[in-house]
Amino acid sequence: GGSPAVNAFLFLFGQGERIVTGLPAAFQTPMWRLQQRFAPGLAERPVVSGPPPAWTPNLESLLALRPDLCFVVSETAAAQLERVGLAAIVLNWDKIDSVTRTIGLLAEVFQMPRRAADYVAWADALLADVQRRIGQPARRPRVLYLRYATLTQPIITPANHLIAQAGGDSVTARDNPLQLDSVRFSIEQVLVWQPEVLLLALGDERAQLLADARLSGVPAIRQRQVYSVPHGAHIWTHYTPEHPLGVLWLARLLYPERFRDLDLAAETARFYRRFFGATLSDAEIAGILH
Repeated sequence: GGSPAVNAFLFLFGQGERIVTGLPAAFQTPMWRLQQRFAPGLAERPVVSGPPPAWTPNLESLLALRPDLCFVVSETAAAQLERVGLAAIVLNWDKIDSVTRTIGLLAEVFQMPRRAADYVAWADALLADVQRRIGQPARRPRVLYLRYATLTQPIITPANHLIAQAGGDSVTARDNPLQLDSVRFSIEQVLVWQPEVLLLALGDERAQLLADARLSGVPAIRQRQVYSVPHGAHIWTHYTPEHPLGVLWLARLLYPERFRDLDLAAETARFYRRFFGATLSDAEIAGILH
């Protein structure tokens, strides 16, 4: 429990105030500040999850909270909780229908089918509009999503899905035969790929990346097409309710002439007001969009 991705789905259903566990230590940084905005008091709640990737819960601390229901991200964790008498539901995001599948499940849990239907209708309309605007481009820009410090692409399935929906061509899409969740690569491989757009999971790496002389021959570096992925409750490349916003953001970036009439800041503000019940300030919206 307590991971930002799980929380993002709970925010959609207006359940933020019912979360009894705080964020794991790895997420107690300014990068995740909006988690507390969407669930006031989250910072004061006890942490029961261990470090990634296992997120092993402290069962004694969790039992003391007496939760009615636990959301976990692995079947192993669910089995641990059920052995001590706690009800658990596994949420995971490994397929392209992960967002709608999770929302459908939570609609049953919270008995809120109209909420789920409202969200799905919004997402379907947004994605259809993106596809209408993009059409059938003669060629798709080559895109690499990465963490520069480790030279990895994290969360490959969601990121590559987002890039494809936005009309891009992910350079890692054909270089992951083992279907790994994260792929490590070298500077030399980036030079082979020649990406035209670089997307950063961690925004504070941009200056370092642009200054790396080894990458000076990469089109994205030469043209300074290096962007930080927006970050709200979670990074918009992840499978959360914010994922369609990520598609819209990237499509506008790749095909600006086809989205000239789009006010992305206003669209973002409407989303969080409508679905997360939060009226964000202009400064907060700017922070999300970097």
